Amino acid sequence: MLEPRIANIGDRIERETWETIGPYFPHYEVFWRLHIYPLRAKNSIHVRDGIDENLQLLAMLHYSIYVNLARARKKIEDRADELRFFDEIYANLQRSCELAVTLVSVFDRIHRRFVPRAPGVNNAPLGTIQERFRAYRNLIHTSLLAFVMDEGTIRIPKPIHIEKFKLWTNVLYHSDPEEFEDVKVQLENDFRALCSALEQVWKEMCSESEPLCSNSEYVKLQQVGNEPDPPTINVSVLPASGQAFPMKFSPPSPRK
Repeated sequence: MLEPRIANIGDRIERETWETIGPYFPHYEVFWRLHIYPLRAKNSIHVRDGIDENLQLLAMLHYSIYVNLARARKKIEDRADELRFFDEIYANLQRSCELAVTLVSVFDRIHRRFVPRAPGVNNAPLGTIQERFRAYRNLIHTSLLAFVMDEGTIRIPKPIHIEKFKLWTNVLYHSDPEEFEDVKVQLENDFRALCSALEQVWKEMCSESEPLCSNSEYVKLQQVGNEPDPPTINVSVLPASGQAFPMKFSPPSPRK
């Protein structure tokens, strides 16, 4: 039997963006296959009704991390004038990182329940990225960050100089070109850094999943739940930017 693949049976957003996101974060699919896919209702993209709360939380966090990554990637690849609103992209990146830290905690809780030892997952890479985003995040939450235009290129303060440019007048009158970076270069670097941290942590969680997924009680817990009728409503995930990222559910189709 062929292993389930996101490109074939992920939800619409996952299928449409996996070709782009997958190379940055391949262990998203591995973790999905081990822990999320088994929770699905038969012939459906939806999790079953009545599943364990921690497993449902794991699924919700896992997907939300991906949605924010995909949203950030799309905005980075948009036209240059869209990058004037780079604060929205950092909100997505920051949100994805925060949710990842929470997911690792949930995975730790589930793992300890079934395996008589703590999982050896090093969460430090995500902590490092959180610190990297912290300065941008703090400013984003209070005001729009000023930027400069250099021959049509948007340039933003480098992370090490961000504190200097809290005030717009400092950007206008007291800035040095060397203190700024092309916004697309900075965003690309930060996106790749986050994906690298996520991939490292997810790879470790997948490795630590071997004893968990071999535990008969955990496997039984994954199978708990009711097979509901097809949902009749549309649901939207609301990223940190405040713009809805719709998940329009269609009637379930047979698994491939």
